[in-house]
Amino acid sequence: MAKKNPVTYKEFDIHVGLSYAGSEEQYVKFLKRYFSMIQGKTKRIKQCCEREDIEEYTMEVHALKSNSRLIGAISLADEAEYLEQCGMSGNVEEIKKKTPQLLKSYKALKELFSFIISKEEQEKGDLKISPEETKEVYKEIIEALEEFDIDTADYLLDSMMNYELSEAQSEYIFRAKKKVVDFAYDKAMEVMKIAISTL
Repeated sequence: MAKKNPVTYKEFDIHVGLSYAGSEEQYVKFLKRYFSMIQGKTKRIKQCCEREDIEEYTMEVHALKSNSRLIGAISLADEAEYLEQCGMSGNVEEIKKKTPQLLKSYKALKELFSFIISKEEQEKGDLKISPEETKEVYKEIIEALEEFDIDTADYLLDSMMNYELSEAQSEYIFRAKKKVVDFAYDKAMEVMKIAISTL
């Protein structure tokens, strides 16, 4: 009996992901970081929807949109973009109606590529990161913003939400994410430069 091909997902384009990553090795790194974020991001999106925190909800789906496009998950990115627009227009009714389907699609993508990350990695929750590693990621975020590579900046900011950070550092990340959503890229860079100086 022929083995079923596990890589089948509506509008998933690996070539798009590779074009962003630049190499297969970097693409696999993107995928691993993306899938390490799924558990935490799913929880945050659901909580924001339930408590009608539209500002934070909009930031979360904005980042999901950008991150999904980076790996080539076009269909999921389009779903997230629609809900981002709903958030920006304050359409709470549509958000509550469509969010369950978004999370269902997100879960399907996780199951599709579950072979990329070990079970232990998927279940261990928040990740550890050293101050030195944090500083390097912050520098990458600033560089991406300077080059107007907003998808990468979004992706890196979102990935930092899954690490164990101090309350102050978490606040810097949240503020920078909000500035990016508001297209205030210079302000986002200022926030990240302050964050680096406090490490």
